[in-house]
Amino acid sequence: MNQFYRPTIHRLANALMAGFNVRSDNSLVVALGNGTEKNNFEAIVSWVERTIQQRQLAAEEACIHVLIPQFERELQDWEFNRYSN
Repeated sequence: MNQFYRPTIHRLANALMAGFNVRSDNSLVVALGNGTEKNNFEAIVSWVERTIQQRQLAAEEACIHVLIPQFERELQDWEFNRYSN
């Protein structure tokens, strides 16, 4: 992703962390990241970048309305899979 968009990606990731009360540990790295991230924030940044590219969204704050329901589904799927095994 273009470095020009990095601050926007970080703001989107911060908004998701705040909106979903995501802890700052590394519990979501495996679920949302590529596995190389050090913490949940980095994992969410990777997820936001990947989702924006896959869905061909503009990297701007307005895309948060698309990211929120997708993020919620990802968290629910992860929780379900984590506890169903």
